[in-house]
Amino acid sequence: MKKTIAIVLAFILVLLLPVGVLAALDYVIPAQYDQSFLAGLALKYDLIKNESSPKLVIIGGSSAAFGLDTEMLEENLPYQVVNFGLYATLGTKVMMDLASDYISEGDVVIVAPELDPQTFSLYFNAQSVWQAAESDKSILSGVASDNMGDMLGGYWKYITGKFSSYQKQTPDPTGVYSLSAIDANGEIDYERTENIMALGYDPNMMINLNDALLDSAFIDYVNDFAADCEKKGAVCYFSFSPTNKAAMAESNTEATILNFYDKLAKQLDCEIISNVNDCLYDQAYFYDTNFHLNDTGVIAHTITLIRDLKRVLGDNAVNTLEVPEPPQPGASAPVEDDTSAPEAEREDMSALFTYGEFASGRMITGVTDEGKTKDILYTPAAYDGVAVLAIAEGAFDGCQATEIYLNPSIIQLYDGLFKNCPKLEKVHIEQPVAAKLAVGKNLMDGASDSVRLVHATLEGFGDYYNNYSWQDYADLMEVAQ
Repeated sequence: MKKTIAIVLAFILVLLLPVGVLAALDYVIPAQYDQSFLAGLALKYDLIKNESSPKLVIIGGSSAAFGLDTEMLEENLPYQVVNFGLYATLGTKVMMDLASDYISEGDVVIVAPELDPQTFSLYFNAQSVWQAAESDKSILSGVASDNMGDMLGGYWKYITGKFSSYQKQTPDPTGVYSLSAIDANGEIDYERTENIMALGYDPNMMINLNDALLDSAFIDYVNDFAADCEKKGAVCYFSFSPTNKAAMAESNTEATILNFYDKLAKQLDCEIISNVNDCLYDQAYFYDTNFHLNDTGVIAHTITLIRDLKRVLGDNAVNTLEVPEPPQPGASAPVEDDTSAPEAEREDMSALFTYGEFASGRMITGVTDEGKTKDILYTPAAYDGVAVLAIAEGAFDGCQATEIYLNPSIIQLYDGLFKNCPKLEKVHIEQPVAAKLAVGKNLMDGASDSVRLVHATLEGFGDYYNNYSWQDYADLMEVAQ
């Protein structure tokens, strides 16, 4: 019997030992994410824990952080406001879970996820939650029990990422995707005067309002959350994120949008307070994604929400708030791009690619048969005197190169660039500023697991490592030796 107990205890120790080692590493390695965009969750969690009721709580992703003006809401509504949206990579579910313990009698709660399959689902990213909780471990107590398995599984990725960041001495993030850009209200305090997307929208994230977006498990979870709010004496409404009208897929028509809205309204137990069409804005109101508003767009969407809330709250006073005209291109000072190749002498490979049109320049659409045999490929800054600005999906399909260099002239990468490149090991990102190179969520679709994204400098690595859009690929990044 004693032998059996000893074996069981030994087995338990073996299982717990790795966890203990990881916890020890977590303790001794200095904080690596405390200045990141994700660190803003600690600030928002503090706000919702300490704000007295009745309060207005808005739950969503980064569209809330980039899309609302708390002070304007409080001036026009009888509530203190908690903007409880930060980052889609956390998932809408965890934001509802974290908010749940702090909803009280008299509160009004609005769930307004981005119109995207990830945020309209029970998606949960444990690694990101661990990174966000580095600044406030009490966040972990708000994670739902059904995600604890994910949390245990994600701890390894979190610790290895933290150790890698420490080992490489990754610089603290700066700019719009850093803690320094988030104000005391949990909103973005960073000048955003106009749309900086080359096409005015992100082509990697086209928006389809159809049945595929109606995830039944997610809708059930929202209904359960709304029921819980009601038990506490609060009321829960559903609304929509600000969405770039230019990013609507061609399949969207007035009829399909209305059909989506009607089906969603029938499946939700809580009231939808907004007309989805009212939340589709001109591209000029956006900044760097299809859901992130610029400064003028923030005012426009805040006014929309004020109007919707006043209606459901029975406030029939005349609305004197005027939606501002969208900003015209040129409001921001032009950014100077260094389109010169970092190497003084390089083989001119411009003839080895095929091209299409993109904005005011060209887009690489493929590689010639000769180009596919090259061991190293350098994308050109220009072809026939016109700047090369983008690379299309599958452009490198069939290439035998082990290394590909992306010229700093490139400003847009489409998903699935590197599919069917069996020998590819390194993709050199030569644009040093992450915000100047747009990327989607599926860049590496079809690529080998061994492919690494290489940055020439530690500063460039740090900028991409901490960037909102590029953080999905942080585990693949390294600094050139």
